[in-house]
Amino acid sequence: MLNRLLHVAMAVPDLASCTDFYGRALGLPDSGEGVDSHGHALRKYRIGPTDLILSEDPAAVPYADLAGSARTEVDHFALYVDDVADVYETLRSRGISFRDRPHTTELGHRNMQRSLVSFVDPFGFTLQLSQTVDPRPRLAARIEAKKVMAGMAGQTAAPSPFGGIDHISSYCTDFTANRTLYRDILGLDEFFYSTAREEGASVGTGFEQGAFAVGGTDIELASDDEWRHLAHGPVRGLGLQTDQIDRARASLRAQGVPFEERTSDGALYCPGRSSLAFNSPDGMQLHIVG
Repeated sequence: MLNRLLHVAMAVPDLASCTDFYGRALGLPDSGEGVDSHGHALRKYRIGPTDLILSEDPAAVPYADLAGSARTEVDHFALYVDDVADVYETLRSRGISFRDRPHTTELGHRNMQRSLVSFVDPFGFTLQLSQTVDPRPRLAARIEAKKVMAGMAGQTAAPSPFGGIDHISSYCTDFTANRTLYRDILGLDEFFYSTAREEGASVGTGFEQGAFAVGGTDIELASDDEWRHLAHGPVRGLGLQTDQIDRARASLRAQGVPFEERTSDGALYCPGRSSLAFNSPDGMQLHIVG
């Protein structure tokens, strides 16, 4: 029912700083500017087939100030690349500082083995470069979906080393409620579920984690009993594309999920398209766009 991640919306305290970082240093293709529903200036950048929408909100708290006091709903997302080492060197030459060097995660870390390297934006939000290296046959379909996503990116006019958003790392206070939303109501494939992490990694009481597929992007979700409160970080919303908007509407209604139906004006996403706007159990803004 849901085909791909259409957009990630972020609130930032200063748009000019992020324009320099995401546009110049990362080299993301510019896909337009406008004003959001609150009258804030916004700029869009393309990450493969997904728009990153940066909206200036002077009241937004820098992620660096949030991370030490509370876990946020989304703590990072990763950019899909074919060769982490190559892109790492390119970005270093543009002045981007990395927290670590490219490394391969343990088999069993989260839902998929990857080669990763981390860095932060001007306000402390974590980004990663991610290269899929998992050899397990059961993940072949997910690996192929990521290649398809990157192929869609290759059809754009502006060249970029990023084939899309590989994964979004998210947290919740009620795993069952969020799992029901993503898996049962929205119909995403839950291709991973576990109550443990890789060997040697400790977890809190009641720990659960899962991963849900939307196109080539993995929405990773985790929760434990200690996470009683989540702060709203810079990532404020996700857009999900569907070619079955009537089915999506019926599913939300049948499950009693309140939503608002809108027609896009093009400032955020595809002009003239219908969208269904609602919140996750922890307040994340979700849009299904037909």
